[in-house]
Amino acid sequence: IVISMAMLVAMMPMGVFAEGHTESCVAEIGDNHYGTLAAAVEAVTDENTTITLLKSVTEDITVSANKNITIDLNGNSITNGSSDTITVANGATLTVKGTGLVDNKTHAKAAIFNNGTVTLNGGTYDRTLEKGNNKDESGDNSFYTIINHGAMTINDGVTVQTANKNNELGRF
Repeated sequence: IVISMAMLVAMMPMGVFAEGHTESCVAEIGDNHYGTLAAAVEAVTDENTTITLLKSVTEDITVSANKNITIDLNGNSITNGSSDTITVANGATLTVKGTGLVDNKTHAKAAIFNNGTVTLNGGTYDRTLEKGNNKDESGDNSFYTIINHGAMTINDGVTVQTANKNNELGRF
């Protein structure tokens, strides 16, 4: 009985830790959970890997060459930290699906900067803090929502906008 009780007490913290760890994760690939979206993207080694966003995040991610990734926004948002929100390298493939927001709030940075192959099957892409009034007044925060130097397909159900649909801004 004493040994059984000792084993029960010893195993309890592990169960609590595992549950707490899962709650702090922001992305998953199958049964694997990640604390950052960038860590999930970095972990991809197989082709056609789907990363599901579990929570809204603020970070910049890069899909490096030779990776083929699908990000399921899953109703969440990806907002940049200080650079382009999602950068797709030459030789990389990214598909984004599901509802959610990919946003960039930094001057001269885009929500998507594509040098590879991108397919947008869902989501809203925006620069919500856009301040550009015209070609001479950037408002110190203006840029394109999407920069495409590769191949890009934008399918039905995708919204690309600037300044949260404020037609008075985004003229820079």
